[in-house]
Amino acid sequence: MTKQELMTKLHQYTKHEQIYRTYYELNSEDEKQEYLKDLQASDFAKENLWLPGFFENQNRMLSEQVLFQENQDVSKNIVLQKHNRFTPAFQHEHEFFEMIYVYSGCAKHEIQNTSQSIIEGDVLIIAPGVKHALSVFDDSIIIDALIRKGTFLNQFFEFLKKDNILSSFFQRDLYSRQHQPCITFHTNKDLELENLLFDMFLEHYKDDEFSTDILSNLCRVYFAKLVRLHQSHVEIFSPIAKENEQLFRILTYIQNHYDQVTLTSVAKHFHYAPAYFSNYLKEHTGTSFISLVKEAKLSRAEYLLRSSNLSIQEICQTIGYESPAHFIRLFKDKYQESPAKYRKKYSSPFS
Repeated sequence: MTKQELMTKLHQYTKHEQIYRTYYELNSEDEKQEYLKDLQASDFAKENLWLPGFFENQNRMLSEQVLFQENQDVSKNIVLQKHNRFTPAFQHEHEFFEMIYVYSGCAKHEIQNTSQSIIEGDVLIIAPGVKHALSVFDDSIIIDALIRKGTFLNQFFEFLKKDNILSSFFQRDLYSRQHQPCITFHTNKDLELENLLFDMFLEHYKDDEFSTDILSNLCRVYFAKLVRLHQSHVEIFSPIAKENEQLFRILTYIQNHYDQVTLTSVAKHFHYAPAYFSNYLKEHTGTSFISLVKEAKLSRAEYLLRSSNLSIQEICQTIGYESPAHFIRLFKDKYQESPAKYRKKYSSPFS
C-alpha cells in the first residue's frame, strides 16, 4: 500500500461509518427507533459498534486479547486504525494504551466528567483503565494507535529510562497507583510527526515477518520526536502533586539498576531508613521492593528473548539471577510458558 492509497482508504466510508452517519442524520427519535429495528444488537456487540439504542449506559472494558485477535495477529504489539466518523460518545476503558491523532477536523473527548476539544495536530495519549469517550460528528479523520501495556516494559525499555514528561507519564501507569489519566501534545499539525505516523500505519498494513519489529522501532522514534519537538506544548489532565515526583525518581532508578540494587542500597541513595523505605514503596505502589525488582528483571529478560541471541543462561546472568532454574520458574509463572518456548514463539527475525 502506498501513502496515496492509504489516504484514499482513510477518506472512504466504511460500512460502520455509513451506519453511524445514517443514524446521526435522522431528524426525529421516531425515525431513529425505526432505523434501529432493522439492526441486530448481536452484530453490534460482535463488531464493537455502539448506538444509543443498544447497550444504553453500559461501560465496556476493551481487553488486549479481544482487540488484537480482531486485528488477526495476537503477536502484534501495536495496532493502528481509523476512528469511525459520526460516532457518539461511548464510555469505555481498555487494558492498553491508546494514542489518538487528529489528522483533520476535530473531536470531543470526555474523561472523568470533563469535556476536552481536540483539534488538528493534537496527540492525545490515554492510560489503561481510564473511563473515557470520544465523539466525532462530522468528516474529521481521527487515527488511533493501540499499544499493549507490556510493550512499554520490553520494547520501550530504554525510552522509559529517560527523564522527560512522556516517559514519566508511562512510568506512573506501569509502576504506581497514582497514574495520570491522559496527556495531550498540541503539535500544530507537525508534518514531520504526521509523516512518521503514516509510516507506522503503512507498516501496520504490510504485516510481514518484519512488521512487528519495524513498527515498534518507528513508535519509539515517534515518541522521542514528540517530546523533543513539543515538550513545551503539553496539556496534562489531573497533574500529580509535586511531592510524588520523588516516587517516580525512585522507580526509574530501580528500573535502570535492577541487576544490582538492594533495598538498603536504594534507601541509602534516596536518604531513607530501609524499614521506612520498604513501607513507603508498599503504600505508594501496592507491591514490595522485591516484586518491583523482579518485574524489571523479567521484563528485561522478555526483551532479550525476543531480540537477542543470548542463551537462557546468559540472559539469566545478565539480569542478575544466579540460578537458571529459578529464573525459568519465575518466567513461567509470569508468562505461562518457559523462556525457550517464549523465544520460539516471539523471537525477532533480526536476532
